[in-house]
Amino acid sequence: MEIADAAATYVSTRIATSTQEGAFDAHETKVPNATTRKAIAELEAGKGKRFKNADGLMADLHEDD
Repeated sequence: MEIADAAATYVSTRIATSTQEGAFDAHETKVPNATTRKAIAELEAGKGKRFKNADGLMADLHEDD
């Protein structure tokens, strides 16, 4: 099975079972909470951090450990 076929099968299955509680809903709209809105605004203002690679990101994440 090709990756595209597997993805299509997965999405079709999720949509077909969307009547189950908590299942995938392609039309569901989620509104970001206050923390997420603040983070988005910070990034849009150019205040986010950038890393050259995953090692730099991980080092920053674990800086306070």
